[in-house]
Amino acid sequence: MRGLLCLALGAALLLSPPVRAWEVGLDDNGAWFEGWLVSPDQTLFLWCGGPTPGGPGLPPSDEPMLTDPGTVDLAIRHPGLQPFPGAEPGMMRGDILLVAGGQGFGLPNPYWDELNGMGFVQRLSLADPLFAAVPQGADLQVWAGGAPVAVHPATGFAEGLASITAHCTSRWQAQAPAAHPETTAMLSDATIDIVAGCGSNADMQPGYAQTGDIDGDGIADLVIDWAAITCLVGNPRPYCGAANCAVQVYLSTRPDRRPFADFLAVGVRLEAGPDGRTRLLTGTTAGGCPQTTRPAQCQNVVAWTGTDLQFMPPGGG
Repeated sequence: MRGLLCLALGAALLLSPPVRAWEVGLDDNGAWFEGWLVSPDQTLFLWCGGPTPGGPGLPPSDEPMLTDPGTVDLAIRHPGLQPFPGAEPGMMRGDILLVAGGQGFGLPNPYWDELNGMGFVQRLSLADPLFAAVPQGADLQVWAGGAPVAVHPATGFAEGLASITAHCTSRWQAQAPAAHPETTAMLSDATIDIVAGCGSNADMQPGYAQTGDIDGDGIADLVIDWAAITCLVGNPRPYCGAANCAVQVYLSTRPDRRPFADFLAVGVRLEAGPDGRTRLLTGTTAGGCPQTTRPAQCQNVVAWTGTDLQFMPPGGG
């Protein structure tokens, strides 16, 4: 009987499907890099990324899903986890809990990402205790409303997270050195302005703040792009229209650290101008583009004249 039982157990093990592990993806296309980790059932995602060090920069038309250095975005896209009735894009849900290693970890402010179809998204530090707890248990569970929504195996999670962490961290560390104190102070004041403009906290995607020496004083100035900012309460995009979003320019030569210029554009990126100073390239709507196939004709150039920012028409510069 014992022999038959052993044979039966052995057959059951052979017939049981293997536990699927988490899948890892690593990429760097020369303009930006990304690392992502996906659960076996494709409903839980983690990713990190940023501009490639020394790369050409991101065109205004590109919106890769990037993160701040040292962070990952966690997304839950599961049919059992939906926004509360009547919720708008960007609305949060405060009852989502991840359980790992016998511990529960509440997500502080997950927002509903309808634009990218990623479900609920939460940015987390790579040092978050959740990530250390997952390998201590057999699974990673998603709870909402006090009940389990999904159960994911822990197999491959720690190894996958280590892979994307190494991929992104090596590139973050190769990026620009620490900013000038005045630039850091401008960014701090701009962050206060963003929260005040939203009337709440905001999700600030990579590219929302760009720096470059616009006025030629040797100190990096600051450009804020509201297209990369989502307010977490109320109107998610209060400073955007159907196509354009506000762009604010902070100059280090302005002592009050208030925006020197504020205008609407379809994306913005910085590049070195012929005089060595940084200038802004902004997109424009189809109505502002001449009937031409030249891409340069559909962008505006904003450059420093020595006393002011000069806004040049499409095709200028």
